[in-house]
Amino acid sequence: MKTLNKKEGPFFRDILFLEASSNYTLIHYRDSEVKMVAYSLNLVAEKLSRSICLFRPNRKFVVNLSHVDQYDNNHIKVKNKSISISRRRKVNVKKVLMNHFNK
Repeated sequence: MKTLNKKEGPFFRDILFLEASSNYTLIHYRDSEVKMVAYSLNLVAEKLSRSICLFRPNRKFVVNLSHVDQYDNNHIKVKNKSISISRRRKVNVKKVLMNHFNK
C-alpha cells in the first residue's frame, strides 16, 4: 500500500476518515486532500489501526477519533462532514469516544 507507507505521503495523524467506494477506499486528509487506494475499507482500516485510533460508525466510513469535533447518538462530525451512526453501533459510540477522550 504505497499511500499508507510511513515513508511516503501525509502522516497517519492527518487522516480524518476513510470512505468505502466499491472495492476502493477514499482517504480524506486534514488538508482536504483525498486519495483513492485500490484496497477494501476493511484492509485499509486494519493496517491503519496499528498507528491511529479508529471507529467504524457505519458500513461506509471509518473515523480517526483524534479528529472528531462533535458527536451525538446519531452523527459524528469530522471537520465539515457529518457521518451517520448505524443503529447497531450507537450502543458503542459513546463508550468508545469517552474512552478515547479520557486518555
